[in-house]
Amino acid sequence: MHALKKGGVLVSILAYADEAALKAKGVQTRYVFVAPNGAQLETLAKWADEGKLRVPLAAVLPLAEAAKAPQSIHEAYNNLANILLQLGRLDKASDALAQARAADERYGYTPGLRWLEGEHMQERHLRGDWNDALTLADQIIAAAARSPRYHEAPARMIRSEILLSRGEVEPALVESERALAIALESGDEQVVVPALAFRARALAAAGREGEADEVLADLLASHDPAYAWMHELPPLVNAVRGSAVDLHHTLLPVNVYFTFHGGVTGGR
Repeated sequence: MHALKKGGVLVSILAYADEAALKAKGVQTRYVFVAPNGAQLETLAKWADEGKLRVPLAAVLPLAEAAKAPQSIHEAYNNLANILLQLGRLDKASDALAQARAADERYGYTPGLRWLEGEHMQERHLRGDWNDALTLADQIIAAAARSPRYHEAPARMIRSEILLSRGEVEPALVESERALAIALESGDEQVVVPALAFRARALAAAGREGEADEVLADLLASHDPAYAWMHELPPLVNAVRGSAVDLHHTLLPVNVYFTFHGGVTGGR
């Protein structure tokens, strides 16, 4: 109700208890009854899987700003930035992250500022600014020693990949092992899937193809290949097993996080 202007209209599937507050603000109410419909939900789920449902994230921003809702503002800008990263529009993604930071600072939204540390690290990595990415990864890992951080596992994955690219295989193995342990503890597929892939890559680079194959077997048996983070699986499986795997038809929309990772070989 606080987001409504005076004389606005509140439409809800719930009855609003504070009638006095509504009248004082001149707000009108409309009740909407919704009947559950399994067939419709199945159709919507099918459209979502096929990529036919699209939410205009940019349209969320004015609403969140008007409501002065820090978490909603942060999530809108952050989600927009991630989609722009997936599309390869790095400059616009950086702008969206900068706007998220400005909003978080304006409202004193500490969880958002903490989250953006990890987003900034990954953005630097995608740009090939490896020294900056490593510095940020080190900061996140150090902070995680004091209190748990969601981005500790991604930070260790980034360290592992950069170390591998620089020929430092043993430290990369240590980082990938620790990243996987943290990811498995979290149980979050968005972290577990790439952590398994990073671990397999590090083991293969160390000449431990048998162990790498075991990790890949676990990944393929226990996780959905349609998961966007698994975009790198076909070349990784081919590298480890010497055989191609065609997952292309199940991997769209593609998360180009790994496209950029695979293409950045001359990071600074």
